[in-house]
Amino acid sequence: LDLEERGGLPWPRIFKESGKAVLLQVAAPLSTLVQTAVLGSADYHALSIYTLVSSATSLASVVFNFLTDGVAAKVSKSVGREDWALTRLHVFLSYAFAAALGLACTGLLLAVFKPIFLAAAMPKDTQALAFKFYLVKAFTVPVQQIFMATAGILSGYERLGLAAGLNLARAAMDIAGTFVSLVAMRGGLVQLALASLISYGTCALAGLYAVLTSRPKRAPETFRLFRTPPPGRADPGMAASGVSEETHLQSPLIQPAAEDERGRGGQEASVQSQRPHRRDFWDFVYDSSNMLVRSMALQGSFFIAAVLASRLPDRIEALAAHGIVVQLWMLTSYITDGFANVGTIFGGRYYGRWRPLDKVLFRRMTERLVFCGLTVGLLFSVALLVARGPITRVFTLKNSGSKPLVLLYLGKVWPVLALMQPINSLVFVYDGLIYAVQRFRYVRNVMVTGLALAYASVLVGAQLRGCFQTHDGLVAIWLAKSAMNVWRLAGLSAEIHFRVH
Repeated sequence: LDLEERGGLPWPRIFKESGKAVLLQVAAPLSTLVQTAVLGSADYHALSIYTLVSSATSLASVVFNFLTDGVAAKVSKSVGREDWALTRLHVFLSYAFAAALGLACTGLLLAVFKPIFLAAAMPKDTQALAFKFYLVKAFTVPVQQIFMATAGILSGYERLGLAAGLNLARAAMDIAGTFVSLVAMRGGLVQLALASLISYGTCALAGLYAVLTSRPKRAPETFRLFRTPPPGRADPGMAASGVSEETHLQSPLIQPAAEDERGRGGQEASVQSQRPHRRDFWDFVYDSSNMLVRSMALQGSFFIAAVLASRLPDRIEALAAHGIVVQLWMLTSYITDGFANVGTIFGGRYYGRWRPLDKVLFRRMTERLVFCGLTVGLLFSVALLVARGPITRVFTLKNSGSKPLVLLYLGKVWPVLALMQPINSLVFVYDGLIYAVQRFRYVRNVMVTGLALAYASVLVGAQLRGCFQTHDGLVAIWLAKSAMNVWRLAGLSAEIHFRVH
């Protein structure tokens, strides 16, 4: 039955699609979690380098998460409108942006290597090893961007199973590469980075093939990205709108807006909706720029935190503990990102039509996803409080004189880490919902003000109290992250419940 006939998005459908989305989202954090655990059980010095370099390279790569979440929202909306020409445009623009921004990121990373490690006060004898690892990670970024764009496109197509399969394959290759490079070959960080590059490259090629050979679930069988329908088999959506096959074949990808477009209605308006205009291109650019600023603020907060952690007393142990907390901080994202993806994909479909019935369905979906997100967050919070000992042992198996200091830092931060899980979980869910309704400028403003007002205020207060000269400095860093997430939750939930609804 259609979603409307089922009274909205039902619970079984939510769990089914969320399960696929969890598999889609779990790849990157899962492989990073395994790498952190393996390094933490072997060499705290290597883990400290890994944490700092990953923070820097993630700042340049994850900032473009618009290529996953934003693209999924854009494609879902055009699919919901059954506007196949606009869908093609979004796919092409996604790959163009991914390639261009990925190469720009690599160049930027190569240019700022020395300032980054000077800011972190990294010793010169360590910089040689760190640079080789950093170099491979920098050249991985363009391939990673292509893969992220592919995941976003397939999600927008509602091909979550296919996208999830690709991500799981990449995670499996990454984890296998971790054990082969670090355990079997007794290699180091460079070999670890090369294994990651190979996994991303292989799955990016497979993903490109998947996009070229698949189509949105709601699209006609004649839908192709690079091939027009054969004579007599024009897209049903275009035929219904009055666009002839001849016009479709002769039209360029981006059409200049007709001078007499304003005031048209009925069939002419429908015809125009099937031809992407220059404004569609600039809308994509504008929304991308908003998401870019949003992601820069978010990843900037993680990078600032890593730099501050590297300057705490017992810097190697502090940075190692910080790297472990980063992975556990995102713990609920393994599950709730699945609910967020469902909100983006199906919410984007509703928003593409946005009839009164679609608004009701969106509200019902929101209530169910928020309930799921809160429940998962509470469960993870209890698990962290109850199983603190076994969890810390997984990341600190190495017997050395440094282990007590790492455990000291973890013990101080643990209450903040556990109690923030419900907040973090709800933030992830509302992120997915806000992407569905295309409020990209608003989400940018929430993130930037959260960084400038909530995050920075806590850090300034901690500096004035002298916290960064003691072992309480790591607690101050994560209290700042907590304040930022509370700010985000307040802003995002207010927009969804009081303006969108």
